[in-house]
Amino acid sequence: MFVQFIVFLFALIAATSKSLSFEMNNLTEFELKRRVDAGDDAAQLELRLRTNRQLLFVLQRVIEVLCVFMIAVLLVGSLQFARAAFFILIWLLLIEYVASRRWFHKFISHYLYDQLSTIIKVVESLPFLHFFVGFTPITRSQLFFSKEELLDFIKTNKDVLNEQESGLIKHVLTYEQSLVKNHMTKRSKVITIDKREIVGPLLLDRIHKSGQPHLLVVDKDIDNPVGVMTVANFTVINPDIKKVNDAQLGVLYYINQDLPISHAWQAILRTGSSMFIVVNISEEITGVINVRDVMQAILGQHNFGQFSQYEDRRAVAKLADTTPSHDPKIASPKN
Repeated sequence: MFVQFIVFLFALIAATSKSLSFEMNNLTEFELKRRVDAGDDAAQLELRLRTNRQLLFVLQRVIEVLCVFMIAVLLVGSLQFARAAFFILIWLLLIEYVASRRWFHKFISHYLYDQLSTIIKVVESLPFLHFFVGFTPITRSQLFFSKEELLDFIKTNKDVLNEQESGLIKHVLTYEQSLVKNHMTKRSKVITIDKREIVGPLLLDRIHKSGQPHLLVVDKDIDNPVGVMTVANFTVINPDIKKVNDAQLGVLYYINQDLPISHAWQAILRTGSSMFIVVNISEEITGVINVRDVMQAILGQHNFGQFSQYEDRRAVAKLADTTPSHDPKIASPKN
């Protein structure tokens, strides 16, 4: 009876050792070391776990081998060889069965997790385990094998990035898939100014209400553009400018509607123009696109607060007195 009890204890120890799995969390090496430097005790324990994981694995195998060896010795010494071999096989199957049960694994892991620091200390104090380690300890980094995988990771992990930050990254990673025609002002909504219009209060009021920094100057209709008018040129009435055509108009630049929005950004950088006329493959004008449209396509539309007095020198200077997280007029990220 005593032999059977000792065999049972060795089998239980073997099953316990076999059931344990020292899983690492999903933190990258960089983030883990950053948290360790910040004094995070949990991160320090995780770092020790990663450093000694292979030694823990070796210790598990050593315990299992010793337990099975002792079970075999006890059974062979107390039973006939054939019966001993049969019961050894039965005990090995029981060890495998119990170790593979989810409830047993959960129970053992919950109980021993609080002792993890002590277990690691024991492993660190057994130098002979290093002789059984044939390769370097396993480390884990967050690897992404596709842009879609990275986007899904950003979408499902909301603890690090707030909604505005994750939206910004999403737009930066996906804007190349979008076409110019998806972000342009369509032909029917384009505000144009006829080149023969008289420059006066009525025109200035119309320009101000449009809210557009650049307007397309045409000869009768949009199919006959003659230039681009910058609103800043008409903030002060110049007596030498009687009609729109008398002002210095910007050069016309065109872009194809079926090109990716990244091409529009390239065109802006190359020409220095803030506005492009959008055409289709038949050279028909289908709309206009400006630098604001392109930036929104790349970065998305975000709530940056209510402040808009950028023409006010004093108001802008006061913004430096506070940080975005404390200024009620400027949107701040979530903590």
